[in-house]
Amino acid sequence: MGVYVSAPGHPELPDNLLGITDDVNDGWSAGVSVTLNTWRWVSSEFGYNIQRGKYRLEVFDLPGTLDDDVLYETATSGLVTRQFEYNLLLHARPRESRWRPYVTAGPVLQLIHLTDAPVKRAPAAFRLGMQNIGLLKSAFDFGRTPPLEGGGIFQVGMQYGAGIKFRVHPRFTIRGDFRETWSKNPKFIMDSYTDDSSILLDPPYEYEVFRAQPFGKFRQQRFTLGFAFTF
Repeated sequence: MGVYVSAPGHPELPDNLLGITDDVNDGWSAGVSVTLNTWRWVSSEFGYNIQRGKYRLEVFDLPGTLDDDVLYETATSGLVTRQFEYNLLLHARPRESRWRPYVTAGPVLQLIHLTDAPVKRAPAAFRLGMQNIGLLKSAFDFGRTPPLEGGGIFQVGMQYGAGIKFRVHPRFTIRGDFRETWSKNPKFIMDSYTDDSSILLDPPYEYEVFRAQPFGKFRQQRFTLGFAFTF
């Protein structure tokens, strides 16, 4: 969340309040994994997973006088998380058992980005180069492209969960699984707006920028049901 509290450079102009907030909602997930059963009770799992959710962005402009119109805009975009995972699986029963409950934990690498432009038109103080949002890009420029302009967020997280395997056939297994990925909150807003955006206004305003930190960490949960072939 980011908020601008503006004080005019000219005494005859009213104060103003500009704000921008966002949140993430649920969606679906799909992926593949390779499990190495190198020990009787412990396995190593390497996986790749795609998670699709919804990203909601809200922009408001509260003028200093009641005669002015209050601006409120909201838009929804898709949120994609591409996740490379390594998990260590600790089974409650040996490899020969038909039913095998397990717990798992391990590190993940995440690439998070939006699928479309969350805002088509923004107030002057929030013109973040948004005319470029939604254009197809050949690659993500993590160093210079803000997330709201089509760039991606690359971060490390921690994953943990539990599940159960049922061996239907010596070569065929069904698995139900729960995983939660714990990582820092992606800063779509903070990494996109500029602190010197007051120069876009005429006459210029002097801004105080408040950055409200979200409570807790970014938690992504998924429930999956899948099958596996044993070689």
